[in-house]
Amino acid sequence: MNAQTKIVAADVWIPHDGSECPLPYETLIHVRFRNGIEDRKAHFAGFWATGLRDAWRHQGPRDWHIVAYRLVPVAPVVNLPARLDRVAEARRAAA
Repeated sequence: MNAQTKIVAADVWIPHDGSECPLPYETLIHVRFRNGIEDRKAHFAGFWATGLRDAWRHQGPRDWHIVAYRLVPVAPVVNLPARLDRVAEARRAAA
């Protein structure tokens, strides 16, 4: 599955087979563990790949191995003060 397919499938759980972390570490995701628990708190993918209990590679307790993940949709950041300044400037110019 390529990156574009992963983006399109953002709301779909993507199976994971126990290999290395398949995403850039700064990608926000939710994970599903072997025990069926879904972590709905968004974490960076790299969070689960640190230390001796690498959940991506199925190290550590078996119940906490990552078996699926999904991308967390991220809303665009709007710089409101800068936008309001531009709106005010445009209104002054139009007056």
